[in-house]
Amino acid sequence: MTTNTAATLDSLRRLPLFAHLTDNDSACVEGGQTLRFAAGEIIAREGEPAEHFFVVLEGNVSASKNFGEQEAVITEHHPGGFFGEIPMLLNTPYFITARARCESRLFQFPKKTFWNLISTCPSVATQIVRSVAARLRTLLAFSQHRDKLASLGRMAAGLAHELNNPAAAAHRAAAQLDEAVEKLETVTQPLHQCLSSEQWQRLTALASNSVRPTGAADPVDQTDREERIATLLESRGLRDAWQVAPTLAAAGWEPPALDELIADMPALAAGNVFRWLEARLSIDSLLDEGDDSISRIEEVVKAVRSYSRPEHAKLEEIDLHEGIEKAITMLSHKLKGVTLFREFDPRLPRIPAYASELNQVWSHLIDNALDRSPARAGCGSARGRKATLSPSKSQTTAQAFLPKIRRLYLSRFSRQKASAKVPDLDWLSAAVSSSSTAAKSN
Repeated sequence: MTTNTAATLDSLRRLPLFAHLTDNDSACVEGGQTLRFAAGEIIAREGEPAEHFFVVLEGNVSASKNFGEQEAVITEHHPGGFFGEIPMLLNTPYFITARARCESRLFQFPKKTFWNLISTCPSVATQIVRSVAARLRTLLAFSQHRDKLASLGRMAAGLAHELNNPAAAAHRAAAQLDEAVEKLETVTQPLHQCLSSEQWQRLTALASNSVRPTGAADPVDQTDREERIATLLESRGLRDAWQVAPTLAAAGWEPPALDELIADMPALAAGNVFRWLEARLSIDSLLDEGDDSISRIEEVVKAVRSYSRPEHAKLEEIDLHEGIEKAITMLSHKLKGVTLFREFDPRLPRIPAYASELNQVWSHLIDNALDRSPARAGCGSARGRKATLSPSKSQTTAQAFLPKIRRLYLSRFSRQKASAKVPDLDWLSAAVSSSSTAAKSN
């Protein structure tokens, strides 16, 4: 054994990996060399062929991995640490990038020397193999954590979009409400001077009882109604008829009804009557819009709350339909332009389950179905309503997953008391089978 080899072996035996080596094990480290790296210098690059195994003698080395366009530090190696064994053992490229955090000194084993070390030094081989299992588990956990964070980030972005839309609508409605109230106050004073109490009562009653048409109005019919109303208003001397007509038309008013309204009103008050009615209807519409926006925000918040803190969830009787609806709410930002069919059995009983965990299952199933959706157009159907299912791979996929769902479901109850009653999953099999049959028949 040369003086250099003896000095190297003595230096390495101070590290845990080589602590059990003896003077007779000098052959284990022959062929290696000590290298120095400056701060920030790359020692091994992700994706490059793995040609060396490294042991940190001095300094600090970071191990990072690329996830998409972002590089994340997985771990750091201090004196006594080592890296590069996994790609050497698996004969794969480096899956991490090793970079010196400060001026560092490392001992480098070429591939041939590494395999000699593994075959001739059992104590070193044992520690390396043991570290491989631990590091693979760490890497898997880190990747899963990153995936969860990425999924959470996408969901948060979608929720921000879902909350922004109703919030913007509520803000817009509030701003327009100020204008409508001001307009109402402007025309109310002159009307008080020329209308009797009976006429006021009739006017306010008609405004309060105006029924806005349900559903989306046909654009052509709406335009025609606006033109007819504008023509009537202009004949009554209203110069800004084009501003008043759209609101009256949207509220379902027709020229004959407007004629009847002002039949017993003073002729000079007709213009202000129409303006007052338009302002009042605008206020009602804006209040409804604000209420809808707030209801939508409340719906999203409730759905988010059902996903929060799953570790505190408890076993309780839940409505599967409600959980699926919450999952749809959470993913509504991805449902734009997607045809969504709901076919819920109203006879389905409540079942004992962990609501927050089951909601996440629905979310993943729906999210995966959306990723595989070949076509996107419209959105329809309602809860409990029969819907036609289009034949697709989703039926086969659902049937394939049934055994796994059953195993996972039963394993959850196996951790409960032995006397606990395990709910039957036959309804799920029947639901998938009937859906598949319906799809084929159509």
